Amino acid sequence: LVIPAKDFTRVPDFPGRSYSGSHGPFYKGDKLKKTINWTRRVGMTVSNVLKMVHNVGYLIDPEVYAKTNPEFFPLIDGKRVFPKKTDRSDWKLMYWEPCYTAPGIAEAAAKSVIEFFKKNPNLYNCSLAVNDNGNICQCENCVKKNAHLPKGSESQSYYEWVNKVVEIVKKEYPDRYYGVLNYWVTKDMPTGIKLDPAVVPMVCEEFKFYVDPEYRARLEKRLQLWDKTASTLGWWDYGFEGSLLVPAYNPKFNAAFLKELYHKHNLRFYFCEWSPGPGWKNTPEIYMMAKLMWDIDQDADALINEWFDLAVGKEAAVPFKKYYAVWENFWTNEIIKTPWFRERGDKEIPFLQRRDCRYLDALTYEMIDEALKYINETVELAPAGKAKMRAEFFRDWYVNAYNKYYLPYLNAKAM
Repeated sequence: LVIPAKDFTRVPDFPGRSYSGSHGPFYKGDKLKKTINWTRRVGMTVSNVLKMVHNVGYLIDPEVYAKTNPEFFPLIDGKRVFPKKTDRSDWKLMYWEPCYTAPGIAEAAAKSVIEFFKKNPNLYNCSLAVNDNGNICQCENCVKKNAHLPKGSESQSYYEWVNKVVEIVKKEYPDRYYGVLNYWVTKDMPTGIKLDPAVVPMVCEEFKFYVDPEYRARLEKRLQLWDKTASTLGWWDYGFEGSLLVPAYNPKFNAAFLKELYHKHNLRFYFCEWSPGPGWKNTPEIYMMAKLMWDIDQDADALINEWFDLAVGKEAAVPFKKYYAVWENFWTNEIIKTPWFRERGDKEIPFLQRRDCRYLDALTYEMIDEALKYINETVELAPAGKAKMRAEFFRDWYVNAYNKYYLPYLNAKAM
């Protein structure tokens, strides 16, 4: 039997498709290999495709520049503030922002980026992202530069600094690109600036917020401004599904939202702090999203159905879909009525508070009993072997949550 060799190339619609936490502390040994292999099989990438994590504190290294260039550090309440070394490995990235208007600071950062590329010749991108929980500079120049922005924002000085750094580095490395975070102190839009096409801003917002039409309309205004400011967009989503006590499942909305962002706002990079925990509760949705980012115009419903059929067999897939439909209704229609959702959404905080369990206020006895019925039917109908094992995996997690969290919470509310 002779089969001729043939070359073919597939180019994904999203160059960067990353999810973190799928190989977290719950998985070791053989389990760890399986979880990593699963993420690769469905087409996810590693973060090296676009580096966009907090990085300014490494580019403007306090251990180097605090002595030679104290003017690089923020002036707060009339005093220069320098980050203090702690036991944290990332102390250089925490609780401070440099003075982006300081003379020579763009050149210093560009020097660090050039050194990074020399040491890593196979990498084609570098992060210029702000530090975490940064206190911004209050010097006269920074205040003047950012005067038209809300208090606590340094978007103007920061994004102008980004353009200048890239301009310098391009003289030596013209083909590299850079991730930045549209996050807290840089969330507000700068004015009169067009970012270098090599810069990819990551909009840091939780997808779950935008099932609400009011929040979605508000976001659209920001995205229209980004369309004028940046050539390409990325998205940093906050999932943390393992921390939520109900399956965070909303595939119809997520598929439509992802397609709209791709076609209308040139979204090309997506990263989610997924962290599925031991339950992997929203796996069908993650499978669908990963597949869509290879080919955005695929039928999202067909991808979801494919996962259910492959996971537990066609017969068991019928009640399994109904089980998940309970949670889709929860996240589409019920959760937006809760104070838990509105309090942070109204304040435009980027992510929901997963450590606050008041989202369980949206639960009802009817809802959890209906889900229990469908997940038990799934196990009964799943064929022996791996399909049965998968069905039992999801059932065991749910029964534990039903008895440990749902019933006690609802019973306490009823008292």
